[in-house]
Amino acid sequence: MNKKTLLGAFIIFSFVLTTLVTVPTVDAKQGEDSVGKPAFPGNSLYGRMHNPNFMYKWGNQNFGSFENLLKYLQENSHLWKKNKTGKTPCTFCEATTSSSTLVNVITKSATNIDDDSATLGATVELDEGETAEVWFKYGTTSSKLTSETDKVTLDDEDADSYTKEITGLDENTRYYYRVVAEDEEDNLDYGKILYFTTDETGTSEEVAPTVTTRTPAEITDDSATIRGRVEMEDFENGIVFFVYGTDEDSIDNIADDFDTFADIDESGDELNKAQVEDDLDGEASYEHEVEDLDGDTKYYYRVGVQYENEDGEDTLVLGETETLTTE
Repeated sequence: MNKKTLLGAFIIFSFVLTTLVTVPTVDAKQGEDSVGKPAFPGNSLYGRMHNPNFMYKWGNQNFGSFENLLKYLQENSHLWKKNKTGKTPCTFCEATTSSSTLVNVITKSATNIDDDSATLGATVELDEGETAEVWFKYGTTSSKLTSETDKVTLDDEDADSYTKEITGLDENTRYYYRVVAEDEEDNLDYGKILYFTTDETGTSEEVAPTVTTRTPAEITDDSATIRGRVEMEDFENGIVFFVYGTDEDSIDNIADDFDTFADIDESGDELNKAQVEDDLDGEASYEHEVEDLDGDTKYYYRVGVQYENEDGEDTLVLGETETLTTE
């Protein structure tokens, strides 16, 4: 092999190696460690694989090392394999229910949360005459559910509601979990990832929903998009809504004046309401476009949720009041 051939092979090898290292779905950040040791070369293969300051990224998930990323992809190959058409690879996102499976699972809120234990819940739907293995995966980070419960075989007669107690948890710690099922044809189905926080004192006191009103968007002379987020914490079946209008007092006093969303009395431009969810478990963000607004006018708005508290009473919780002014 002459020198030109060797040089050409080396250039091709270098190009392929650089492409693999700098593939867009694996991102890295370079820095210096806490004791001032120099960082590894940012663009070298050795630096990317061994520098502890790099954060490897797949979609929205960050990993502390190249090895952790590879391990995660191996354990979750269903997230990046091509679909059955052979055409569209899955982008990294939470795995959703596949219509080709014989089983459908839905993760439900955890109950009986204590300082070192909790009961995980799920709904399991099976076609008539079918069976499936069902279990839970859980852990302290949503990107790596490192623990799992024993697999239980269910048929269409004993499926529906499935619960499993997990023990040996750390107190005052947030745990993420999801239900997983495998049908007789080896197809996997995944529920949404939810979370709960173990109690610090062991009293199992339930945490009320967290509600956050966010800044508006797309404001025009007669419309705007209002936004918010609701986390149900230890409760479920939330009715999520927005209230908005030109009267600040009416918006501020919703929880004091009314017990349920249905009770809220609209009053022209001063107070309006809009329901955006009727059965929230877990957490979600919402947007709602309001129209027919007056130009050059200040409006007040909040996101809220109605839920049944631990005493069985309907309760309203709302985020802070935000404002917008039309053009």
